[in-house]
Formats: sequence, C-alpha cells, structure tokens
Amino acid sequence: MVTENFADFSVIVTQRVAGDEPCVPVLFVKKQDFPRGGALASHLADHLRRWATANPDPYPGPHWP
Repeated sequence: MVTENFADFSVIVTQRVAGDEPCVPVLFVKKQDFPRGGALASHLADHLRRWATANPDPYPGPHWP
C-alpha cells in the first residue's frame, strides 16, 4: 500500500505488527518530495518501480522509499 497519510496509517501498522496481526508492506511518501504539476504521477511511479526492484520481498510494516 502507498500513502502519504502517516498520521493515521503509522498507528494502524504499528499496532498490527506489535499484535502479530496480518499486515502488508506500507510505503509512506510525501508529495513535497516530488515535482509539482502534471508530472507527479510519473515521478511517483518511477520512484516506486525503483524501490520495488530493490526490495522484491518487502517485510510487512512501514517503509520510507
């Protein structure tokens, strides 16, 4: 899962991991780290593709790509 909502999802992910409950890898991103305008989607897609290639089997829980 990819989100920029750190405030809500970090609590949920932390609780699930601590409780040994099922959890997916959650990638936290900040829009401010990417160019503004219409290129946001393509830059984000490229960034996530590079991260996924470097992390083919990510652990469940929070990630900051």
